[in-house]
Amino acid sequence: MKLILLFLFSLNILLQSNAQTFKIKPTVGFNLTFQNPEFTFNNKVKNGFDIGLLVEKDIKKNFSIELGILFSKSRFSLERTRNFRDLSNNIIFYDIKENIQLSFIKIPVLFNVKQAKNNPFSLGLGVLVKTNTFSFTRASQKINSHPPQNYNYEYNSNYNFGIGFQAVVKKEFSYFNKKFAAGLYFDSDLSTWRYYEKAKDPPFDDGFKTRAKNISFLLSMIL
Repeated sequence: MKLILLFLFSLNILLQSNAQTFKIKPTVGFNLTFQNPEFTFNNKVKNGFDIGLLVEKDIKKNFSIELGILFSKSRFSLERTRNFRDLSNNIIFYDIKENIQLSFIKIPVLFNVKQAKNNPFSLGLGVLVKTNTFSFTRASQKINSHPPQNYNYEYNSNYNFGIGFQAVVKKEFSYFNKKFAAGLYFDSDLSTWRYYEKAKDPPFDDGFKTRAKNISFLLSMIL
């Protein structure tokens, strides 16, 4: 809710500025998330998706400000070693494979330099504020048990908000008398996210810490 209010406040400032052109851009796309938490191995990237609204306002012919609000789902898998004590107080080690889904609300704020023409090519730099107030689920498998044992539980984050660096390369174009923008967006967490186990499924552990890198291909219709 706080992130949505931040977006609406920023949008109001943008609307009241003295600009030449104001663009509303419904946006959809897919993403790839690269995670490398400590003490994990065989980390694999899976595709996720982004959907939301971007708003861009030209300040000059070759300069604009863009902000937005996006719902983003990212997916990846990793393997790590866990341990617990059995009833005889023996420490048992086993490897698990985890398929993880993360849900975020993101607010990007970008400053773009672009060509001064109708369908410009542009480059942008800025920051990304995001929250993962949505819990995420993971399906785990004990890969060295016989047979492998599957189980599910949830993780939450210790932090509601994080910030990252963002860059974009994009191009506007026309198709069937409609204007669109296609962009390759890269963002990298500056905040460290710590995830901890929520469910009761033993054995309990503290989860992992990570800073992600994301690449998103976003397609917007310009209204």
